[in-house]
Amino acid sequence: MDFNYNRNSEGTVKVMKSKGKKNNIKVVQQDKKHPAIKLEISLGDDGKKQGEGLVPVIFKGKISDNDKGSTLTGKFTYGFYLYTLVIVAAILIVVRFGFSLYNMQKDNMLLCGIVTVLLIILIAVVLVKSKPDREHITEFLNNLNKK
Repeated sequence: MDFNYNRNSEGTVKVMKSKGKKNNIKVVQQDKKHPAIKLEISLGDDGKKQGEGLVPVIFKGKISDNDKGSTLTGKFTYGFYLYTLVIVAAILIVVRFGFSLYNMQKDNMLLCGIVTVLLIILIAVVLVKSKPDREHITEFLNNLNKK
């Protein structure tokens, strides 16, 4: 995703930090020389229901200067633990299915299919639950040029 701004990169970072506090968004600049910006929605108690906003949506990107101002390019991520959970579960399912196939254990192959469906449902729920937070960050990044 690309976002274009009419300020230089240092000015854009300052505006992001000041407007981020008002919008319950935490802006962290990782390195001053190579300004990579990580945006994260804070999990404050500002009227959120129980369980809402528990998916860690993070926008990681790099901001660079161009002719007209600056450009922020990046993508959304969901955090290390969530990716690790899905990858480890997928590896265990594949290994168990391979072992069950080798030993011709049909019940275990069926169980691997059921667990795979549950993993797909988990991924779908994460995508649906994180959509409002992703939209909030995208709206914040689109409205930075407005005063």
